Amino acid sequence: MRKDKILLVEDDSTLSFIVEDALTREGFDVVCASNGESGLKMFQESNPDIVVADVMMPRMDGFEMVRLI
Repeated sequence: MRKDKILLVEDDSTLSFIVEDALTREGFDVVCASNGESGLKMFQESNPDIVVADVMMPRMDGFEMVRLI
């Protein structure tokens, strides 16, 4: 059975770890990025089903990242 893949883009490493752990326990395949630029790159590389992104991040905010996606 195929797992839904989630791209989690969060610059707070503690929060990212907690959310990634919770989503993984719920059966999702989770890939993470720590800012909007790397999130955009990870989106192109991993082709996720769902994107969960922080809004205020360094380099590129979540709104700009999603606009480019």
